Amino acid sequence: MQPRKQSSFALISLIFSIVSVSALLFAAYTRDAASNTVYDDATNLIWQDEPYTVEEASAYIDGSEHGKVLQWANAIDYCEALDFAGQSDWRLPNFNELYMITDDSTYGPAMHMSISNGFVNVASSSFYWSSTTVASDTGNAWSVHFYYGVDYWYYKTDSHYVRCVRDGQIAPLTLPFLPAIVYYLLQ
Repeated sequence: MQPRKQSSFALISLIFSIVSVSALLFAAYTRDAASNTVYDDATNLIWQDEPYTVEEASAYIDGSEHGKVLQWANAIDYCEALDFAGQSDWRLPNFNELYMITDDSTYGPAMHMSISNGFVNVASSSFYWSSTTVASDTGNAWSVHFYYGVDYWYYKTDSHYVRCVRDGQIAPLTLPFLPAIVYYLLQ
């Protein structure tokens, strides 16, 4: 590879890295109140954000199952069978996806909360299941606590809250001039 093309490749890699990191640092959430969903602009994920019931809160406290309070395997089944907001391709989020919607700058809850552009339905003093099994002990799975924004592993037979997610549409590249820069650098 010629020196100019090597430096061009390095610059292109740097630009894509900056765009990726910027998307994560400046995450924006768009709430659709009609469907009780939240769209994450940084990850293109759509989150279930429907209200929790008194019965679900009681089930969480006494360790039983009801509605969106389930044992781990049933949480996976619940999300995969969910027909919500006109969509049926829901799944239980992995640990990284679930943890990314916490907000380390706040607590009580540690979530991106807003009536107009964030999550409004949070069982804040509770753990939520992720689909990620603990590598060192497959009888446990990772969960996230939305009050403090911390993570912990629990037995898969414990009951926790469930917040399903689905992949959204891929957003168009927000830098319309990037192809011109790439073309110029590769000349």
